[in-house]
Amino acid sequence: MSNAWWIISLNTALPPWRRKFARLAGLEARDWRYLALALLHLPRVSRALGDRGLAAFPELFTPARELPSPAQLAVARRIAGMVDLAAARGHWRATCLVRSLVLARFLRARGIPCQLEMGSRLDGDGDARFSAHAWVRCGDAVLNDGVANTRRYQAFQRREP
Repeated sequence: MSNAWWIISLNTALPPWRRKFARLAGLEARDWRYLALALLHLPRVSRALGDRGLAAFPELFTPARELPSPAQLAVARRIAGMVDLAAARGHWRATCLVRSLVLARFLRARGIPCQLEMGSRLDGDGDARFSAHAWVRCGDAVLNDGVANTRRYQAFQRREP
């Protein structure tokens, strides 16, 4: 029974700060690169969005004409994870629109076909409250959100000129 404290300590969960370090320690060099870029670009994109609106990002609103390969989709998921990590743990708390703009820029820069999507919905019964959401789709996969959450929003339709 003298070793009981050791067994108990093995069965307890790591404190939150140790879990964060464990996740960071497991990152590869390419993940660190995108994490650092996301930490840099999240405030810049937010500022540009506030200054010029969505007109500052016209290249992101052209629809993707092709489907991503499985290798491209795997890379896109890793990049999306780093952008989400930077938005959640960095010094800049980004909205879904800013996170999606940064992710779409990163993916387009790598030549990965993706689609920036936005939608809206009315919340509540009597006092209907408008809410909007943005996400990035790569083929059929939603990268920075859950499919169930994006289905709650009516996606905006693009008008072709």
